[in-house]
Parts: sequence; structure tokens; C-alpha cells
Amino acid sequence: MVQKSKGGKKSRSVISGKRKRNGIKHHRKSNYKKNTEKEIECSVCYEMIPDRSDNTISCGKKNHPLCGGCKMKMLGTGGICPMCRSHSIPLPKSQEINMRVMKPKVEKKREPNWINIEGTGYVSFDGMYEEIRKDKNRISVYRNVMGYYLYRSSGKYSDWVLNKEYEPKTNYMFGWSRGKLLGNKVWNMVGLPDGEWTAMYVDITTVN
Repeated sequence: MVQKSKGGKKSRSVISGKRKRNGIKHHRKSNYKKNTEKEIECSVCYEMIPDRSDNTISCGKKNHPLCGGCKMKMLGTGGICPMCRSHSIPLPKSQEINMRVMKPKVEKKREPNWINIEGTGYVSFDGMYEEIRKDKNRISVYRNVMGYYLYRSSGKYSDWVLNKEYEPKTNYMFGWSRGKLLGNKVWNMVGLPDGEWTAMYVDITTVN
């Protein structure tokens, strides 16, 4: 009885076919047609290196295996072939590799924003205000050298407030206005001596 084995060749019997299949069962990788790179031994350091043209130097009709590291060492000592001492060693071929360079994250120091307030009628309120922080809604909070704060309140209307302390929920304040912060607009300012509210135009501008 002639049986066709798994490899395609015919066997004389079932038993011989099983033997052939068992013989190639654990060696399937070597049976596939793959390009396997051969290795050679460096003539200087005796390390196994890929059999490539860059890893060999030709001395006439004979090739001497020499790895790239040993080539660089020989170039530093005169650049003469270590096997025959009759010719120079060519430089190893450059192999460019795209590498991702990670730059350290440097946090840029942001210059503080400044605004200028004029027209409140009180020296302690007028002048330059520096942005010191952002509130939970990412809105700027300002303060002047006298310790007065300018910020957005957390009340029903979210007014702009001029106060001695940074207290968005308090009802005690020295001045308030609605809408946008910048520009010449009406502010309600409390009179310090009498405690009554007075409407006046206050000009707020940015400072570069």
C-alpha cells in the first residue's frame, strides 16, 4: 500500500508514513522557507556576529570576520587589519535609527496679569491689582498692595466684588458691579463714613 505523507512524498506503507510525519513534527520551523541569517565569529573578540558585508574585511580573496566594535578599536590604533597587517580597515557603515527623544517638561513661569482701577473715590481701592489665583470657575482673583480683593462672587447674580477679604459667599462688601469687569462702567460703592451706597463710574483697564 502506498500512502501520501503530509510532506507530499509517497510512502511505501502506513508505518513508514507515520515515521516520516513524526520525524518532521518537532522540526517544522526548519522546514519552512524562511530567510535565516547566518552567524560568524569575530576574529578579534570571538563574539558571534551576523554574516554581513559590514562585518567582514577583504584581504585579497579571503574575508576576515570583524565586528563593528573591533573595527572602531582598530581604527583608534592605526586602522590596520589585525589579521594580515597589509591594508587599512574600512569604516563601519552608518545605520540611522529613528529614535524618539523625550525632552523634560519645563513649566514656563507665567507672568502675573495686572489691572488698574480708577474712580472709586478711595485711595485704598484705586491703583494696581495683581492676579493671584483662579477660582473654581477659572476666573481671576485680584489683590492690591493694601490687601483689598477683586473677584467674582458666588451669589445669585455672580457680581464682581471689591472686598477686604476673599469671601465669595459673604454679603458684606465695599463695592460691586455686574457684567464684564473691564471698561468704564457703573459700580455701587459703599460710603465709608456713612455706610450708604453710591453709584459712580469706575474705569478698570489691563496693564501689560
